[in-house]
Amino acid sequence: WLNFQDSDADVRDAAGRSLSSSLDNSARSKPRIDGHISSHVPLMELEMAYHQIGERHHKDNGLANYLAATILRECRDSRPKLDLALSEFDYSEHCQEASKLLNQNTTRKIFEAEDSNPYSESLTTCQLSASLLAQCSLQGEDHKEVEAVMNEITSECGGAILKMIRARASTNSSFAMDMTHNLTWSNDAFPLIHNSLLGSIVTVYLGFGIGSTVVADARDLLQVLGSQGQELIHPCIREALTVLSEASAKDANTKSGLLRACFLSPSVCRT
Repeated sequence: WLNFQDSDADVRDAAGRSLSSSLDNSARSKPRIDGHISSHVPLMELEMAYHQIGERHHKDNGLANYLAATILRECRDSRPKLDLALSEFDYSEHCQEASKLLNQNTTRKIFEAEDSNPYSESLTTCQLSASLLAQCSLQGEDHKEVEAVMNEITSECGGAILKMIRARASTNSSFAMDMTHNLTWSNDAFPLIHNSLLGSIVTVYLGFGIGSTVVADARDLLQVLGSQGQELIHPCIREALTVLSEASAKDANTKSGLLRACFLSPSVCRT
């Protein structure tokens, strides 16, 4: 999957051709350009690939370890981006003169650094990984490696982000009325928040995160936001947050809620 997002066009091309040729009956769905098979990988084929991997290797603990590490990578080190978004929110909220809202006194650069890899798709990666991880059947009694990773997701990612949003909602009296300064609508913050929530949901579903307060934190945040505040947060964040607030181990509703929250994977949502 990472090869499909590589910055090198040749690597992406080779990965696409390899996947298309390996899928059952995929020849009928291969897109053709000027008589040649394209290396472009449609989302449907990518979902089929994940489905086949799950059918063949769902009892492989190594697959679970890899998927957990993938989710952690997509939501780790979120604090700098979230802090930057909050610092800009804080400045614009209290700025009295419109002429000063021109990047002159904020920490953001006037010219943003170019994305090192514009082909990277964090949300798709995390959603496919979380949905497949929920299908895995961990074998044996020793799951220390995957457990350590999943616990880090709930504590360092999910739990930390929930506490940050709660603190902002508690101290900002206009939070429930101000969508402009709502963290869940920030381009930089949205993927980190959603990935962390999905990672936390699948952690709880698999029975890890014992001792974590992430479910109680989600429930508490919804209560603090109230009905009006919940209406203003991003609907995809609200859905994942609601699922997390009601999540429990090996619960069918938790699993179905997780899959519905994978909004970039239509066939997964319908599972």
